[in-house]
Amino acid sequence: VHGDGEAKNRELQSIIVRKPLTLEEFEKYYDLRYRVLRRSSGQPPGSEKSHNILDEIRGIHLIALLPDSNRIIGGVFGYLSPPHKCYTSALCIDPEYQTKGIGALLMKTIEKKYLKLGANIAEVGARVPATKFYQKIGYIPYTQYSPDVVFKETGMKLEVWKMRKTLLTPK
Repeated sequence: VHGDGEAKNRELQSIIVRKPLTLEEFEKYYDLRYRVLRRSSGQPPGSEKSHNILDEIRGIHLIALLPDSNRIIGGVFGYLSPPHKCYTSALCIDPEYQTKGIGALLMKTIEKKYLKLGANIAEVGARVPATKFYQKIGYIPYTQYSPDVVFKETGMKLEVWKMRKTLLTPK
């Protein structure tokens, strides 16, 4: 049993983060987004995608893969909001791999991409349980969404906070 834990740690150290490259990878990524972010709140399949299809097309999609199996264990989606802001949503980690640093790795990677595209303010919409994670990586809550606005199409009421972080160019 102890040996299995060591093997998993080695596996996590060699996680691959990149864009989904095939239709099959996109389908698996969207399935993970749905299972982690939407199914438990009773939302229908398809709700895991942005309401604005142009954001989805022009946005940045990243996946975290296990190196040997190419299993997708995490993903994140974000887009630019000109002139200098970006918005990240749909950070999702397979429950088996949560609290292992995958979310922080995906956020760090997408933030670097934002910087290269000229953004210096990053924003997220975080459900209350996720606010601690985002604070840990430098985001500060600044306003609460009205639950009626966030999920009015499904009738779901969730507490969601807008959080913000200033992105700094690495020295």
